[in-house]
Amino acid sequence: MATKVLTGARAKIYVNNVLIGIFETCTYNMSIGTEPIHLLGRYSASEITPTSYEAVTLSCSGFRVIGAGPHGGSPSATNPSGQPGEAGNPLNGPSVYMLQDLLNLTGVTIAIVDRQTGVNILTAMGCVATGYNGNHNARATSRITINYTGLVLSDESGNQSEGSVIGAEWQSKNAISSEDITRTVYEADPVVAIRTLGVDQYGNPFSTDNPFPVAFEGTISIGDVSIVQGGNTVKVNADGSINVIVESQPSPNEKVVSTYNEITNIPSGSTTQIVSYTVPPSTQGVLQRCPVSGENVARYDLLINGVIVDTLRTMFGADLTQMFDFTSGNDSGYVLNAGDVVSIQVLHNRPYVASFEARIQVLQINLE
Repeated sequence: MATKVLTGARAKIYVNNVLIGIFETCTYNMSIGTEPIHLLGRYSASEITPTSYEAVTLSCSGFRVIGAGPHGGSPSATNPSGQPGEAGNPLNGPSVYMLQDLLNLTGVTIAIVDRQTGVNILTAMGCVATGYNGNHNARATSRITINYTGLVLSDESGNQSEGSVIGAEWQSKNAISSEDITRTVYEADPVVAIRTLGVDQYGNPFSTDNPFPVAFEGTISIGDVSIVQGGNTVKVNADGSINVIVESQPSPNEKVVSTYNEITNIPSGSTTQIVSYTVPPSTQGVLQRCPVSGENVARYDLLINGVIVDTLRTMFGADLTQMFDFTSGNDSGYVLNAGDVVSIQVLHNRPYVASFEARIQVLQINLE
């Protein structure tokens, strides 16, 4: 049975859901600003009024490991060989931002997880590294301390927010260990197997209403077959073919609109819109697919009315072309209404300018 008292051996620290394995201590502080209300005619305060929720502070101390410096996680960080690598991943490292990255500074989420139960015992949102210090002594390991300031701190009692509604980005995310995953999906005697559940690209389980897509190659022999419709039997020719009449009936109210654009000389670290499309009045649109490409590895965001609905990335050593595809499975596309604006933006962190291209393909339906 797991003990209820937490120890340091059970605590793991994550920065943006990435385990940081160099820390040995972590201290944090949360305080609420208050003001005692003193009125005429009495000695004691009549009430204590909260006036502010102060910024939270965290201090993480640990060992200085070669190749895992405090700036790991800053967009411009590189690995010890000077090449962008895992240390340059914005989601990997303590995330003390480098000087050239301060204009693009974004807060990180710091979480402390009980590795025995998988429970988040602390989640600090919107944290920014405010500095670090270290020391190197003879006959001793080198140490480093990183200080953070954050917006709000929650524990296993629940999330905190100004109002009654919080967004997904403010909700605590449990870091589930591989042992817990195996224990959850394993079914013992008499089955003795790993249980799995097939889902589509949107996380919906396959069912009769959402069938599993299958590509078949080969032949099926089912003997003699007769096709009868309205008392009429389809006549098969001697060579096995049948006579058919194909009538094409295109809809006059539908047309495919393809909008393409290219932006050249995009600098590093600058989020830039490549192309956009607006659904005309009295029209409904069905967003089908959007190919994107560029000369550098980059992140592509697809936005509808200014809100990101999908993101793609290109990686080193892989194809620099990607595709936002909304027509896979049983979906014919993403339905848009009149006035909706679809746009694609790009962000790259390579040290030189580059060109990027994108196309938005929409089935446009006239409702008049």
